[in-house]
Amino acid sequence: QFLDSLALGDILPAKGPLGHISYERDALIVNGNRRKVRHFSFVCGGTGITPAFRIISASLCDKQDTTLFYLLYANSRSDEILLRDEIDELARRHPNRFKRWYTISSLSRGNDGPLRQTNEEDWDFSIGRVDLEMIQEHIPEGDGSSCFVGLCGPLGMIQQACLPNLYQHGYTNDTIGCF
Repeated sequence: QFLDSLALGDILPAKGPLGHISYERDALIVNGNRRKVRHFSFVCGGTGITPAFRIISASLCDKQDTTLFYLLYANSRSDEILLRDEIDELARRHPNRFKRWYTISSLSRGNDGPLRQTNEEDWDFSIGRVDLEMIQEHIPEGDGSSCFVGLCGPLGMIQQACLPNLYQHGYTNDTIGCF
């Protein structure tokens, strides 16, 4: 909505890539320290999918990379799921290395077009906010060494839904990163 309000030629301030976390075949580099990771999970909300998608898609193309990826992706409505076709295709092509799960706040139709799923029978994923049960079902349990989870999305989702539940699921500050 904000971008729609801008006039041609308006200047929009932006930040470039800011990274203290990077990924290279089977390993995560956090603040310059390299660590092997076997299970790399992401919990994303809305446009927060972009760094996760980039890492997952690039890694799945690397035949020598053996990392297993998990994505829990939250949106308000199913028609707001960015990169859904691409994510679904990655899951179809790499069923042994990539698991994805969507959750939406509601099935209600927005004012800006038809809903991709129109009723609960057509929606095979979760309805509701990210919670402990959802994390337990779709993110491997934190083991302190070979698991890492990246978070990217609204601050409220990260602070209220993700962090407390990930701590209960065995993750620590050393095994969680925010993008």
